[in-house]
Amino acid sequence: MQPIDGPDPDVRSHRRAPRRVCPIHLMAVAAIAALVLATAWSQPAEAQTAASPPLQPAPGQLGGEGPCGQSVQSWISVGRVLQTVWVYQPTGSGIPRTGGTCGDASRPVVFFAHGYGAILPSSYAGLIDNLVSNGNIVVYVNYTVLATPSLAYSQVDNGFGDAASRTPRMDLDNVGYMGHSYGAGMVPWLVQRGDARGWGGDSLWFQMNASFYAFQIGSGPIAMPAHARGLVVSHADDANLDARIGIEIFDDLQLPDSQKEHVTVRTDCHQGTCVVADHTLSSSSGENHLWFYGVFRNGQATADCARTGTNCDADLTSMGTWSDGHPATPAIATDDPVDMGPPTSSECDSLVGTLMGNTRGCP
Repeated sequence: MQPIDGPDPDVRSHRRAPRRVCPIHLMAVAAIAALVLATAWSQPAEAQTAASPPLQPAPGQLGGEGPCGQSVQSWISVGRVLQTVWVYQPTGSGIPRTGGTCGDASRPVVFFAHGYGAILPSSYAGLIDNLVSNGNIVVYVNYTVLATPSLAYSQVDNGFGDAASRTPRMDLDNVGYMGHSYGAGMVPWLVQRGDARGWGGDSLWFQMNASFYAFQIGSGPIAMPAHARGLVVSHADDANLDARIGIEIFDDLQLPDSQKEHVTVRTDCHQGTCVVADHTLSSSSGENHLWFYGVFRNGQATADCARTGTNCDADLTSMGTWSDGHPATPAIATDDPVDMGPPTSSECDSLVGTLMGNTRGCP
């Protein structure tokens, strides 16, 4: 907010003799005031209505919904109490952005790693629906709360392998990984595990949203398949996790700058309405334009580039336009990200990470 200008201290005040105001002048002022009030009251109702935030991009556009319906099946993982695997599959005869038709016998797959405590996929229902509507199979695996990183990571990875063995429709040559918070920190290791199985040989992409610490990948450079494309997203007003955690991971990903991007989604305020780029932005508690653009749209662009070489130059900073034409606050896309956020409950170098076994430093 710009400061309100006060009086210029260099301007001297001068006393003047009081002026006599002519009654005719008073009548003219009163008439003008009455006209202004009448004009204001006569404005149409829509002119007095606040602008609405940007809508989700139209179906078929980057960030929009696709034409596919969905089916879902789930099962309890053998020997793991309360751990469940969900597989969402596209249905129908529409033609999604991922190619072919929604009902094809082979569809690309997105493996999803959720945030801590989000053991039910309803926490990300909107994001899952968007991915499936655009022709992807989505696998969601929960993990035991309070599990050590090594146990939680292996539970998710084993669940992914279980889902792949039971779902012959998965095109394991065309694979994506997406994670939020604790699950985002898992992504580098999960990508390495999938690569060891031969997954993603034709196309491979990943998206990490509001990353927690990344365990089980050592403390130095992070090996990635040479053809992978990666997107690391931070939320500028995340009070839970320090953006430097994701920045450090981004910096150490062994990919050229042309194959990875860091995006900081910023809070957007207009006409007294604010949409906050907080830690929950990637979950279904969002459902706002920062979600539609910063998560859906930018993820689709990353996947398109990996799979077909299209949308590689998409503008990842655009967050849409308000109903009165005002552009939303753009994100920041850069290969040299810096922390913009407030102090958090889990700073990059906090005791929490040390106690959990974090071996990675801070940028």
